Amino acid sequence: MVAAEAGRGRVMSSLSTVLNAQGLWCVRAGHTVLQDVDVSLRTQEWVAVVGPNGAGKSTLLKVLGGLQTFTRGSLTWGERPANTWQLQERARWLAWMSQHNGLHAEWGELTVHETVRLGRLSHLGLLETLRPCDEQAVAWAMTQTQVEHLKDRRLHELSAGEAQRVLLARTLAVRARVLLLDEPISHLDPPHQRAQVHLWQQEVKEGRTVVTVLHDLSTALRADRLVVMQSGRVVMQGSPHDAHLRDALHDVFDGAFAIQAAEVDGQSRWIALGR
Repeated sequence: MVAAEAGRGRVMSSLSTVLNAQGLWCVRAGHTVLQDVDVSLRTQEWVAVVGPNGAGKSTLLKVLGGLQTFTRGSLTWGERPANTWQLQERARWLAWMSQHNGLHAEWGELTVHETVRLGRLSHLGLLETLRPCDEQAVAWAMTQTQVEHLKDRRLHELSAGEAQRVLLARTLAVRARVLLLDEPISHLDPPHQRAQVHLWQQEVKEGRTVVTVLHDLSTALRADRLVVMQSGRVVMQGSPHDAHLRDALHDVFDGAFAIQAAEVDGQSRWIALGR
């Protein structure tokens, strides 16, 4: 695994860089949401974006995924500027999962199976139907998120946690190089949260890049690298094993928790304990 470096946010690129953002500024309705943000994403890496409410985490994820315009700076996917990518090839390269808002209202009459199949549209021509390889990807994604038994249920019939797993399955079905996930486990119970963490780790081992915006700091501390944000800036990024990174977390959250080392299943892990 590529070693993560700590610092204010000026990250060196490497041959394995899949996404590179430099000097990003984003202004919305006269309000500066992102300020001079530098973030590079590499292959075989899980990055967790954390920070207090209003720090700019979701906006950063949208900008990285090309869903939100930026005012100044540069954004590169692979070896090319993001604005040179065609819509379909971008949809194959990056898979996006938004926060669980309005799902029942927007797609309530779709079944679970129909929803997950939407993840394969970027691989098809205008009039093409799903091929066996597409159906295999859909079945795999539903199994990984444990929603296969819900396949004939309509979205408006699901609980918030079940619906969130369906969104995860749709995102996974794309089989994209980069996964951008905004609060992907906020409605999941502990067993399903654990299953998702294990899945992200497996996806990373297979060469993908996973980026998650998380409020659960103990989960975030299991990532390969954390990006700590406050007031639209990246104040620190690095490995959870870096003491300076943990100090930055303590500072941006006003000392609301303590980070301690713990032994879990024979492995050393950092956990956040509320005060």
